[in-house]
Amino acid sequence: MASRISSKYASKYTKYKDGVEKAYFAHSAKSFLHYAHKSIQSFILAFIYYSFDNDKFTNDIIKRKNTYPAVSFADKRPSFEELVLLAYSSPRHSIIDTIPQRMFIELNAMLAKPNNVDEGSLPSIRSQLIRISHLFDSFSFDCGDIDKKMMKELKECQYITESGYQEANAQLRLIGNTIKEAENIIESTCIIVRNQQFNAPELVDQLVDQLRTVKVGFTSDVSKVKEEIEEKRKATDSYNITLFGRTNVGKSTLMEILTNGSGISIGKGGQRTTTDVRKYQWKGLSITDVPGIDAYDGRLDEVLAERASRFADQLIFLITSGQPESIEADWLVKLKRMDKPILCVCNVKKTVSSENYVESFLN
Repeated sequence: MASRISSKYASKYTKYKDGVEKAYFAHSAKSFLHYAHKSIQSFILAFIYYSFDNDKFTNDIIKRKNTYPAVSFADKRPSFEELVLLAYSSPRHSIIDTIPQRMFIELNAMLAKPNNVDEGSLPSIRSQLIRISHLFDSFSFDCGDIDKKMMKELKECQYITESGYQEANAQLRLIGNTIKEAENIIESTCIIVRNQQFNAPELVDQLVDQLRTVKVGFTSDVSKVKEEIEEKRKATDSYNITLFGRTNVGKSTLMEILTNGSGISIGKGGQRTTTDVRKYQWKGLSITDVPGIDAYDGRLDEVLAERASRFADQLIFLITSGQPESIEADWLVKLKRMDKPILCVCNVKKTVSSENYVESFLN
């Protein structure tokens, strides 16, 4: 269990990491470097408090110049290099040993002088921050009430889903028994009809064929429902949020931001980019990006999108700030009929003319 102060710094790290991503996608170098610098410092502090798991002891080390094996601070406020040394000599140092100490120190030194960083270095800096982010995600941080509440709600969702599965199975068995009785009645009727002395045997054959077609239809429908219920049960391990909307409305961009992606899947023009279903999973949560609707020659895309939506626990329906299109309204009606919670998000695309506007937006 992480300490109270480690949770505080972990929350700060999450805020700065989000700021890094927003600034990167907004092409704001100044804000990107600012948040990058803050993020690695808060990461190291969060890890130190997390590693020792004793706020008072860690405060004594950092603020009161007490010594720890291999670490002795000369000043009241230790330098970043000293904090890195402390992190790598802490009881849980093996967690971060996969990243060289020098990477933290050199990255911090570079970000401390943002005016000396050229824009061509930003992708490299971002890739290093992503490595740190993946490391952060592997920690068992107790990030306070919000994290606890989310995990509690996810477990409650799993419990409700399992209860729903049991109820659906019970109803399906009841329907199956009813259909078996109906099949027996149909088969008995077919035998009775065959035994009747009609002068038009072709009409008898036609009637029997129709009755047996109804029988097969019942069985087929039950099998399809059973398969869908089983498939939905497989997805109950995580709470699924599915992104839905027209082609190039911003689904993949939102997916990249939410999942700390590299930006490679974001569309660059008018052609549709996402042509299959992509899923990202984290703990008990998953985010699904589906192909866009209303694309040229995109009928298969819409089939995939609708199928993925049937397995969603919540839908995010993206629209743009332009003129709404009739197909969006049609699909919104279809999705509402699925009886799922829908959050409508408007993606407003604006050109930011100055760094001040970007910083105001990020704050």
